[in-house]
Amino acid sequence: MAAACIRLLILKGAASAAFFIGKFRDIIFYISISIPLIIKFIDMKEQKLDKKFLDEQKQELEKEKARLEEALGKIGQEKSGNSNDYKATYQEYGDDEESNAAEYAQTETNTSALEQLETELQAVVLALKGIKEGTYGIDVNTGKPINKKRLKVYPAAQTDIDHE
Repeated sequence: MAAACIRLLILKGAASAAFFIGKFRDIIFYISISIPLIIKFIDMKEQKLDKKFLDEQKQELEKEKARLEEALGKIGQEKSGNSNDYKATYQEYGDDEESNAAEYAQTETNTSALEQLETELQAVVLALKGIKEGTYGIDVNTGKPINKKRLKVYPAAQTDIDHE
């Protein structure tokens, strides 16, 4: 390739050679940005999630969603019909000072537990949405496939362990 550039420089003049070198740089640039995309595509093909695996994952995620919603219902109430947003229920133990302190402590505990359960529910809902839209098993940070073993252990995973 370099020999062709030199030959053009001699035969056609510097303007033609500069044009050729510019085009050569463009080609190298396009190749350099295409290679990672090609590798990503190959990686995706190597770990194709088959329908049986996706159905199993969907079933597990739906069971987990039901469990989380039940747990959330025990310690909280849905806010304004939004099934992903809850507020802690206030426990009534009595009117004396000791009971009021216990009520406050229980409400604080419920609020903390609600936040954790809501986070878990949100991950499950996103995973179910990913199955529906065909994006399940793709790392949200890198765009690379999440290891199938990780998905089997934690079906709601949004990232691969290597990228966390």
